[in-house]
Amino acid sequence: MRLTCPTISILLILTNFTKACLSHNASDETVLLKVLVGFGFKKSLGCLESWVRCNDQGQAVFLDLTRRVRRRDDLDDGQFVHIPKELGELQALEWLYLDQNRLAGTIPPELGMLQSLKSLDLTENNLEGHLPEELGQLENLTWLSLSLNRFSGKIPESFGNLWNLEVLDLRRNAFSGEVPKSLGRLSQLERLRLNHNHLEGRIPQELGQLKNLKELLLQQNCFNGELPAELGNLQALQTLMISENQLQGQIPKELGQMAVLKYLILSQNQLSGNIPRELGHLSKLKRLNLYGNNLTGKIPPELGHPPEFYWLFLDRNNLQGEIPPELGRLKSLQRLSLGKNQLSGQIPTSLSHLKQLKWLNLCQNQLTGTIPEELGNMRNLRWLHLDGNHLSGSIPKALEDLVWLTALDLSHNRFTRISVNFTKLLHLQTLDLSRNLLSGELPAMQPGTEQVDLSRNNFIGNLTWTEAFCTKGEAKQRKRENVADGEKGRRRGKKRATKNRRFRKRKRRKKSAEAAREKRTGLQGLRLNHNSFTGKIPACLMQLNSLKHLSLNNNRLHGRIPAINATQLVVLALHRNDLSGAVPESLQNLSHLAVLTLHENSLDGAIGPLKLTSPCIDNDKMNVRGFGCSVLRLILRPRQSPGNETDCSPLQASPSASQDEAQSQKLLSAEEMELVKRNCPDLCKTCQNGEPAKATFHHNRFSCELPESISEGVATYATVVMGNMVGHGQRLNVSWISAEENFAFLYYSPRIWSAQVTVISSILAMALGAVVFHQQFRSFWKSSQRMLQSTPATPGPRVVASNLVLLKVASCTVLLACPLLLVCLLGTGYYTCAPPLSQITVANLKDNDHRIDLAVLLLWSAMLFLFRSIPASMPKCCRLQTDIANILSVRAVLVRVAAWFVWVCIVILLSLPSILFAVAQAVPANAAGLNEKVLSWIHRAAPYLIVLIELLLAHPLSTKYSARSGIEADRLLMTFRLSSAWFMSLLATAFLHENCFAGWKLFWVVCQESSAEHEAFNWKLWSQEILFAKKDMCRLGERWWVDGRCTRSIVDGLTPLLLKKLLVRSVVVPLVLLPLWYSSRLDTSCAPLNAQKGRHLRLLGGLKVTGSLVPLRQTALLTTFMEVLFFWSPLIPLLSLCILSATAANFFLFDVGIRSFNVQVPLDAMNQSATLSRCESGFSPECLIKGFF
Repeated sequence: MRLTCPTISILLILTNFTKACLSHNASDETVLLKVLVGFGFKKSLGCLESWVRCNDQGQAVFLDLTRRVRRRDDLDDGQFVHIPKELGELQALEWLYLDQNRLAGTIPPELGMLQSLKSLDLTENNLEGHLPEELGQLENLTWLSLSLNRFSGKIPESFGNLWNLEVLDLRRNAFSGEVPKSLGRLSQLERLRLNHNHLEGRIPQELGQLKNLKELLLQQNCFNGELPAELGNLQALQTLMISENQLQGQIPKELGQMAVLKYLILSQNQLSGNIPRELGHLSKLKRLNLYGNNLTGKIPPELGHPPEFYWLFLDRNNLQGEIPPELGRLKSLQRLSLGKNQLSGQIPTSLSHLKQLKWLNLCQNQLTGTIPEELGNMRNLRWLHLDGNHLSGSIPKALEDLVWLTALDLSHNRFTRISVNFTKLLHLQTLDLSRNLLSGELPAMQPGTEQVDLSRNNFIGNLTWTEAFCTKGEAKQRKRENVADGEKGRRRGKKRATKNRRFRKRKRRKKSAEAAREKRTGLQGLRLNHNSFTGKIPACLMQLNSLKHLSLNNNRLHGRIPAINATQLVVLALHRNDLSGAVPESLQNLSHLAVLTLHENSLDGAIGPLKLTSPCIDNDKMNVRGFGCSVLRLILRPRQSPGNETDCSPLQASPSASQDEAQSQKLLSAEEMELVKRNCPDLCKTCQNGEPAKATFHHNRFSCELPESISEGVATYATVVMGNMVGHGQRLNVSWISAEENFAFLYYSPRIWSAQVTVISSILAMALGAVVFHQQFRSFWKSSQRMLQSTPATPGPRVVASNLVLLKVASCTVLLACPLLLVCLLGTGYYTCAPPLSQITVANLKDNDHRIDLAVLLLWSAMLFLFRSIPASMPKCCRLQTDIANILSVRAVLVRVAAWFVWVCIVILLSLPSILFAVAQAVPANAAGLNEKVLSWIHRAAPYLIVLIELLLAHPLSTKYSARSGIEADRLLMTFRLSSAWFMSLLATAFLHENCFAGWKLFWVVCQESSAEHEAFNWKLWSQEILFAKKDMCRLGERWWVDGRCTRSIVDGLTPLLLKKLLVRSVVVPLVLLPLWYSSRLDTSCAPLNAQKGRHLRLLGGLKVTGSLVPLRQTALLTTFMEVLFFWSPLIPLLSLCILSATAANFFLFDVGIRSFNVQVPLDAMNQSATLSRCESGFSPECLIKGFF
């Protein structure tokens, strides 16, 4: 070290201070000054007499620098000093204390020269490296403490030469290797602390020779093998802790010979076998921890003998049998934990004798029966955990007497009733009754409770009882009244209760209870999900500033979501209800909101911008030594200074604190603190921004454009596309939608929207044309009537009559459809921003508007009356006179069924354009290997392909198949037209559409359980299930078939197909056929007219272009129009106008073909009888049966 002028001045001052002590020994004076300089002291340290003590010869025998080096003003943070080797020259030194400093480096071997040294303390420094073998030369050493450093390597064998050693403390380092067997020679050793290292191998049986040993700490190492039975020879041992190792085998029964043993901690090993009965002979035993092993068998009744027992932890084993009633004899017992075993039988009533018990944990066993009423006698009980059993019956009223109860967990049982009044549990902070069979309405709740979990039961009724959490002043008054009533009952029979000592004690408890309630922050977590609650969400519940977690999902709540001003809200789960209306704008002001689930509701409107952030919420299921996050918050609050409210460090015990001190002051070890930091990030302020925010909006009625962002600079997982109508005709160019869901649904494609506008424009143009040319239509009508009267029995007039009937019906339907269209336009709003065609159908009518419902009902009734009156005016079917009984043989039926099955397959194949149209409407692009361009092309071309197949293939295939199968051609043709027109498209829509069966998800990668995408949509926050891909993304909704969404989606999906096809019939077909007819010639191949085949126009002398005029085909077409009119016009008002236009166009083509081009229709039997009748219209069940055969 460089000796500067200031340093020399300081040494002169130090010389004056040490002169009285070291005046007779110049050598020690010089060495001491070198030591002080070596430690880097550069300022006046005051009187050294308290640091250094000398013997009569003036030699230094005592040197205490505890915390003095670290207090140097010139020592920067992170700067360390080394132990000067000059210390080895202080030959008379007996006590050397250098603990709690900033010492680094290694221990100099020169310390082994201090032959007089009795005590060496280097605790809590940053020393490292291997221990020098020279320390084994300190034969006079009685105290050696090297704990809380970074030493590594093996423990020196030479330590076995420290014959006088009483305390060896090497805990919390990084020592490895085996424990030296030579330590068994330390006959004077009383305390051996080797815990929190990396020691391995077997525990040496030589340790059983340490007759004076009182404390043996070996926990948190890597010891394996069996626990040596020789440890039972340690008759003076009071503390034995070997937890958190890898010990195997059985617990030696010899441990029951340690008569003065108080603490036996063997938890978190791999011990097996039975618990030795001999442990019950340890009369001084206070604490027994065997949890976290593989112990089997029954709990020995002898464990009920030690009178000073206050902790018994046997949880997380495989213990079986019943709980021994003898445990009720442990009068001093404060904590009893038998959870996570396989215990059976009932809860013994003898446990009620444990008056001092504060914590009872019997969770996750196989206990049956009911909760004994006698448990109410345990007045000091704070925590009661009976969850995860098979308990049944009623939750007893006797629990009201547990006035100090803080946490009550009865979840995962089979309770059916609640008899307890929770308002009398004044200190209750956590209540968990989830996953039971509880039903009926809930009793009053304790307003001061911070965590309430009633999920997965069968509770009914509304949520008005939650308003108790909102009225804090009234809640306090009720608590005071309850306390007063209870005290009055207990004071009976006493002459002057105010002078009674017990009354004064209760009064003090009352004041402390009120003080504790004042410190509470209010309701923080409320979980009511998976019940049958009804009614509306209470508005005051959304105003609680303390509320952080609210789960109301999977109930039957309805109405709007009230305004939300719970500024601390982190989790809001409202999915799978019947909530409606728009999302409140106040949701945008919640800056702590991280999880928002709204899926499977009826919410509408637009999704506004949000401020989602990373979730920061405590795990309410966490349990450390009986403390949850909410309880730790109350413990922490008084220990926080006003300027240090940012973490939970005041909860941690210092490394040097004993276990009893930590228990008495409710302090946590470092390992427990790590668990708290992981599970209580809000309490410890350890939240990180790495966890993404989560939101679910799918399967609602959201529409319009989406916001660009719903989070505050954090990653976001969200679902919104499926089951909504978002987009408003625009691309979804937002980043917060997951790639797996961001498909190109056609309903928000700009191309489709423009096509729908074109359809509406075309219909309006046709309506305008009908008004302009109404005079020509009237003259055409009159001429048709005259032709019908002149030759009524020929096929031509029959077709004319059928056209006239349909025109009359369609005209009447148009008159009724006009007001229905007006109602649809005025009542639209199911989707705020619906596609154009959807806004003019009943599919987009508002819900729960009684005026609209009444208007629609009246108009539908009028249409129904009209439609039912039409079949009565139609002729009966006269073609089928055969008695059905003559053909109802088994063979005939089987042949006919087989023939119909083949025809249905052919029809399905020919109906592919109709099916593909539904695919294009319902299946998102890229979900099943189809891209958007292919789907768009199918969507545009399908109506034309359907009409083209009907014109070219339907009739020829029907007649040829009729000749082979014997089924009448008109039945085959009608089946084809019905399927092609709308039936197959309806089935495909119902199977594929998201709001129906959602069959497209069979090919979606998210619904394949083995895929990574599937796992990506399984969202959890601690134990709270937020989104489950299989249930919430891939499975049908619970009420999908009754909530009307599927019906609306089918109407939406078929409206473009029906309208476009009718437009093709009205406009495109005449524009194509008329030029073809003018370019064709009349068939003159046969001079005499063949009445059976008729005479047609042929293009280029071969292709027949007037086949559509055949009466059979005309009848099938008109019948299809009639069925569409009857079935769909009440749902799609514009459809009646399109059918009127298509019928008029067809009538015009038929008239032109017969009159102008002299086309002769066939006169065979099938065409002779072809006309609109009850048979063709399907109104006669008899005709339907005959048509099958």
